[in-house]
Amino acid sequence: MTKVLPKGIDDPLQILLFRIDDLLPFLIALFVGVLTEQLTGCLLCGLLLVRVFRRFRENRLEGWLQHQLYWLGLWPLAGRTLRNPFQRRYVP
Repeated sequence: MTKVLPKGIDDPLQILLFRIDDLLPFLIALFVGVLTEQLTGCLLCGLLLVRVFRRFRENRLEGWLQHQLYWLGLWPLAGRTLRNPFQRRYVP
């Protein structure tokens, strides 16, 4: 798999050659491993999570995870309400 630097403003954030969503499960596992003094086991779990999440992410459309988190009510939004996406005309 070749790593490509982002070319647009909407491309995901990268740290060195890795996307931030590839590093996040590993860093969380590293943090938990340091806190629980089970570093080796947590690092192996983190690497496994990265592989699973990468396969999962590559088979879906961009933004799928944010959509699922919003649908489950776990993705915070800035506004209080959202417009109905099925409503075509807005009357003042």
